[in-house]
Amino acid sequence: MSHKLKKDHAIAGLVLGILEIIFGLIITILSFVLTGKTTLGPSKSPYWAGIVFIVPGILGVVSGFTRNRGAMIAFMVLNIIAVVIESVGFLVLVLVISTIAAYAIIVNTSCTYGTSCYTVDTSVEPIAYAIIVFLILAILVALASSILGCISVCCNSKSKPTTVIIQQPGMVMQQPGMQQPAYPPTYDYTVEK
Repeated sequence: MSHKLKKDHAIAGLVLGILEIIFGLIITILSFVLTGKTTLGPSKSPYWAGIVFIVPGILGVVSGFTRNRGAMIAFMVLNIIAVVIESVGFLVLVLVISTIAAYAIIVNTSCTYGTSCYTVDTSVEPIAYAIIVFLILAILVALASSILGCISVCCNSKSKPTTVIIQQPGMVMQQPGMQQPAYPPTYDYTVEK
């Protein structure tokens, strides 16, 4: 029994899903560029951070076009998971980038005798900062998407109308097809003198 989503919620899911796909693709592309410019291996690159947003984004587009409640539930759940995972990933990425930036300053200012001096390619810093900016934007969109999912699924459930029957005191209501209730015999309260 899958109810259709409201049109406004479906359009909002579609827009937020498209934004998630765009931000996920940008983060993935920037991560591969960062991997190519550094000596980090592919396992240390944050390219996975974009993929975490692409999957719920696809579900947002699906729920926007089909107005399917089940797709919106999956969209909401995956966005909640994405917000949690990416918030932790964001904190780790900020720590790693700040460590790399501090290391780059040390390497650029000192050399050891007998070894060759080299400079760190500082063109990776803007790419890393761009990843952080798009990661923040994607986390905010995922948070908004999970809120939208909760509003459209949890707060707009169609409930059946309730019928209230007001009964006068002392009256016995009988539904059709039911047996007449059996009453106990009446008591005689006469007092003998």
